[in-house]
Amino acid sequence: MSRIRKGLAVLSVSVLVCSHFMAYEAPKTFSVQGKNALLLSIETYKASDDGWKPVFLLVGDLEILLFMDADGTIKERKDLRLHPTPSLFAVDTFTTELIIGDSRVQMEQFGQSKIRTRLRPLNADLSLGFQLDPEKGSLTLIIGKDRIRFERLKAELVEITPGYLELSFRGSTINPTTRFVFDERTGTVYALDRTGDATPPDLSRARIWAKTAESNKGETQ
Repeated sequence: MSRIRKGLAVLSVSVLVCSHFMAYEAPKTFSVQGKNALLLSIETYKASDDGWKPVFLLVGDLEILLFMDADGTIKERKDLRLHPTPSLFAVDTFTTELIIGDSRVQMEQFGQSKIRTRLRPLNADLSLGFQLDPEKGSLTLIIGKDRIRFERLKAELVEITPGYLELSFRGSTINPTTRFVFDERTGTVYALDRTGDATPPDLSRARIWAKTAESNKGETQ
């Protein structure tokens, strides 16, 4: 009897392990489409007494709310007294370059304004993408060869109808009027105005926001 129980236990563990590997989803890498898709808007007129300023990071149709301290370091939220927030990247206040780890991305200022500073890459063809890990919900922004991994901003793919998944974001995004829909057949992520969240989504007026790395390579070959 004890041998039978041991055998059943081993079989159960084997089934669980197999189920885990069968259900595992590998990270998906997307390439954001279009030129000048990366914009940074520093809201200088909203600076607080301690030097923090809201910053809007625009990745095409996706808007992400961040914060910059007096030294130019950009984080997902302001530091708390006992709980500093990890740094994402920084802006050199003299050269307006983005500092990502040991790398620097040349930026140019555009749209002169007294209330905000807007920056975009000097190289309009700079590659831009992101990687989504469906297992962890983690999101990593890819700028050229550099990577910025978010801690608070999360993303997930949720099925709407067969073949179509909603790419939803949780955290510091501020564009609730935009809906992102992933077409599994073409490997394309569409951005469309959120008007009632029709199911299935009407993509007739949608904008192509991103493509999977595989589908993007197929078009360029």
